[in-house]
Amino acid sequence: IYQHQPCRRMFKYFFFSSLVLSVLSDRPARDCSDGNQADYRGDTRQTWSGIPCQKWTSQRPHNHDYDPAEWPEAGIGFHNNCRNPSGLGRRAWCYTTDPDLRWDYCDVTRCSTPEVKDPECSSGNQADYRGTMSITNSALIPLL
Repeated sequence: IYQHQPCRRMFKYFFFSSLVLSVLSDRPARDCSDGNQADYRGDTRQTWSGIPCQKWTSQRPHNHDYDPAEWPEAGIGFHNNCRNPSGLGRRAWCYTTDPDLRWDYCDVTRCSTPEVKDPECSSGNQADYRGTMSITNSALIPLL
């Protein structure tokens, strides 16, 4: 049974990777990016803290599994530009040239200016609500 586990993991990895890449291939390349920045194809080459990025084709100083031949739609290649190749990260990132820091997020330009929200208003699951309302619809006062 143990011998089959690596095969299952590899199957899941390739199946999921193919699914993500098929979604990414429909996205237009852009110099700026919003959301998780999987469509980012700009030339930012350093982390948000200013550390230069490692080339995607290099395995030094950090080994990694992002082979450009295996990720053709991910925008990685013979360069050190920030990317989110799998589309699973929170934003564009890169492996760093600092041997003590494997990877870090990049400061990629946002395409849109975030709208200023009224703190007393919220929508959806209201996770962004920062207002002062302290009574529920049923007039109960929440315990803090």
